[in-house]
Amino acid sequence: MIQLTTQLDRTFPGVGTVISDLFGTGIGRLVIAEFTDPTHLTKLGTKGVIAFAADHGLRLEHPRAERLVAAAADVLPTPHAALARQVIARDRILLTDLETQITESDSTDRGPDPGQPVRDVDVGARMGADTYR
Repeated sequence: MIQLTTQLDRTFPGVGTVISDLFGTGIGRLVIAEFTDPTHLTKLGTKGVIAFAADHGLRLEHPRAERLVAAAADVLPTPHAALARQVIARDRILLTDLETQITESDSTDRGPDPGQPVRDVDVGARMGADTYR
């Protein structure tokens, strides 16, 4: 995630001042997915960004949308931005695959298999043995 954040700083410096948790919020993930090119966000404007977020099932407050568009408008194009956007696109695919694998693993990992014997290492203590001698 550090690499992704670094690349995002190259394409959209200042976005972290508006959205502090880019990976942990829906709006942050939307920015990573759709607005690595700040000119796209600037063209949409405040109302357009709010509507875009709503179309993706997210609620973006007007003041934050204004700050986001203002941050996008302040970005100066850099020669590394296009390459950084390509790296972000590849990293997003890897991150999505990793999250899918984790979700699948969590849904299939239900603890010990009921068909397998479970070794009980504390039988003596529960049978009344004096474990403090």
